[in-house]
Amino acid sequence: MKPVITTDDKGRKVFTLQLDQLQVYALIFIIPLILLFGLPFYLVWGENAFTALRFRSFLFLTVFILGGVAVHELLHGITWALFAKKGFRSISFGIKWEYLTPYCHCSEPLKVWQFVAGALAPAVIMGFLPAVSALFTGNTLLMCFGIFYFWAASADILTVWLMRRLKKNQLVSDHPKELGFIVEEGKK
Repeated sequence: MKPVITTDDKGRKVFTLQLDQLQVYALIFIIPLILLFGLPFYLVWGENAFTALRFRSFLFLTVFILGGVAVHELLHGITWALFAKKGFRSISFGIKWEYLTPYCHCSEPLKVWQFVAGALAPAVIMGFLPAVSALFTGNTLLMCFGIFYFWAASADILTVWLMRRLKKNQLVSDHPKELGFIVEEGKK
């Protein structure tokens, strides 16, 4: 997926991702996650991780998804607030109703490494760590949780991938309205 790269009125490079295209990439992203975590889980434990959701109540699934989404966005906010000079006063949350996509936004520039830490916090805490733990414990619900929330972080992972050529101390701003970021040229 190619980002849309434009220049704003201040001459800064603006990288944005199209949410409709991103949804297609997110669907494709589930395949490597299942191969990376689900297949080894099946080979070691002899169970399909997604059987953990069988016989679960609607209430459980609602809390599993909506509660997890809220925690996902909160992890972005907490991590970015740790680095932002104004702390949580620089953090806002919302939903892009057109795409049913929740978001967390940091209104002040951060160093690339700080932005990346906040962007990847949900993928690591809610995805990677539970999935790896499940590989050792055989817990199907934990594996399902890990795969699902690693997958839910696919937009964050793609955003970080777009930053791979920036210097770690370069300042970037979270795009205020779209999925993406603005490179603060010449500022460190």
